[in-house]
Amino acid sequence: MRNAGRIYRAALCAFALATIVPAAAQARSSAQYRIEGRGWGHGIGMSQYGADGYAAHGLDATGIVTHYFAGTVVAPRPTDGPTDVRVLLQSYLAPATVELTSAGVLRQGSATLPLVAGDTVELRSAGLYLLATRIHEGVRTNVASGSAADATVAPYVDGGVRIKFDADYAHSGTSFRGTLTAHRFDGKVSVFNTLPIESYLRGVVGDEMSPSWHAEALKAQAIAARSYALTGIGGDYDWFDLYSDTRSQVYGGLAAEDPRTDAAVAATDGLVARVGSATGEMARTFFFSTSGGRTAGNDEVWGSAPYPYLRSVPSPYEQASSYFVWKGSDVLRLTPAQLGARLGLSGSFRTASNTVFPSGYAKDVNVATTAGPKVLSASSVQSRLGLRSTYFRINYLSIGAPNAAATGSIVKLTGRVPSAGITSLLLRTNGVTRVVKLAPMGPLGAWVVRVKLTGATTATLTRAGAAGPAIAIAAT
Repeated sequence: MRNAGRIYRAALCAFALATIVPAAAQARSSAQYRIEGRGWGHGIGMSQYGADGYAAHGLDATGIVTHYFAGTVVAPRPTDGPTDVRVLLQSYLAPATVELTSAGVLRQGSATLPLVAGDTVELRSAGLYLLATRIHEGVRTNVASGSAADATVAPYVDGGVRIKFDADYAHSGTSFRGTLTAHRFDGKVSVFNTLPIESYLRGVVGDEMSPSWHAEALKAQAIAARSYALTGIGGDYDWFDLYSDTRSQVYGGLAAEDPRTDAAVAATDGLVARVGSATGEMARTFFFSTSGGRTAGNDEVWGSAPYPYLRSVPSPYEQASSYFVWKGSDVLRLTPAQLGARLGLSGSFRTASNTVFPSGYAKDVNVATTAGPKVLSASSVQSRLGLRSTYFRINYLSIGAPNAAATGSIVKLTGRVPSAGITSLLLRTNGVTRVVKLAPMGPLGAWVVRVKLTGATTATLTRAGAAGPAIAIAAT
């Protein structure tokens, strides 16, 4: 109440308030829901901007990894595990075409065809079969006929094959190490890349983290990417292990390689995060762009059983990220009707508010409509509204005042604003704008300001430099 008193007295001085004269005019109001938030990504595991920030503050790669994955130890990977990984580049191709930049061989089942630099290989689904065709100086030759077996293009020079289609992450014309294999799936052709883990990481780290970042952050990314890849081998599909985009981790082939990220991969060769000790199981090391100051527990965001190494931890050094605190178009400003429509609610929209986990990430969104109350998960709201993370708040702003009042009378403006953060009231009269910082009172954030009307006035609520609901008051 003290703050409210100071604001009230400031308004009295600023607008030379006099004896209150009742305004006999119908009231009008305007309301807006402001969805504000922090971060980009799921929030679980290692924040990449946080890792770079910690590196700049003197933490080495091991310290970064063990901070974000609590209770883990950075140690060599198991020696009896797989050495290669199969990465899905694209599905549902008709056909898929690849081009050789070195000599090699085309294999399908027991059949083989030699390839030379400049050859093209066309891979298409034909009925129940997979047709693999070498095109050499305009002559087309099938490696086999009547075969449903996978077809593999194996160059003799590492990196000697490039795709002639847009992959899930890489563009047409990108070259890849290892081999490219076509697999018939759901009546179309899918292509995956098989290569050694360490070669694969060279095409991951440079796409997941800027090569210009701190060397210790790049090493931490290499360790996390290696652990994630190894724990993903032999997963949901029996013919590939990982996606080449954010469904797993982004992989851009040779185009993503850089001497600085290559050095980070080499410096951490074989190192992974292991749970509890140097001989513990490998951790599933998730990572993402920006947390906004604190990561989330996996159980909070995904509703899965809590993993001991995927707990919420502070991540204070992320201010270099544009998404540390949302700005501009990332902050949604919606009327109640617009919010209800975006959330796909039945009935006329009434109210919305959210609850939060101890980490600060949103838990549920409670909505009320004429059809009754409903609870939506934060992840579903993130999807429906296109938010960058589930670290968000649904804030309600409203302003009300008479449509018109007599010049020289005292006008009462009321409404609601969030209790957190700074919300201001901008009053524009005769080309002059005055600013009043609002002091919300009580759990609902109610506010009251009285001003002397000296002319037609526009009243606008603003937060973080962005305008909110506004009303116009005519002077009579």
